Amino acid sequence: EWAEQRVVYARKLARLFAARDEPMEAIAVLDSLSPEARFSPDVLRETAEYLEANGQAVLAGLQYEMALKARPTEADYAAESALWYLKGGDRGAAQSMMERLEAIDPRHMTLEVLRTRFNVESVAPGPGTDAE
Repeated sequence: EWAEQRVVYARKLARLFAARDEPMEAIAVLDSLSPEARFSPDVLRETAEYLEANGQAVLAGLQYEMALKARPTEADYAAESALWYLKGGDRGAAQSMMERLEAIDPRHMTLEVLRTRFNVESVAPGPGTDAE
């Protein structure tokens, strides 16, 4: 019971830091939780959002990848990792996580979306190019 209350308290405190535009403090609070709590879907999602707010989307992907190592059959963690890696521009890591996702669950609901996004971003014109 105390462990659950600690998670609730930590998430509330992290939200307060985030509301004050202090995402790194929010992350530090969530990182202080036990590995089991840190790898829960809600805490992972919040940590990823705070990392993105701090301009570190690739680290959000890494958070999900670490969670996947702890829970290797959790397809949603592979999918989220791939999404965050794509947001952060790390295409190699995103592709690796997409392959892991396909190995875990070849019919996962986000796999096709990930593939499409991956392919679209690979043909998108770069900065300073004429898109006509």
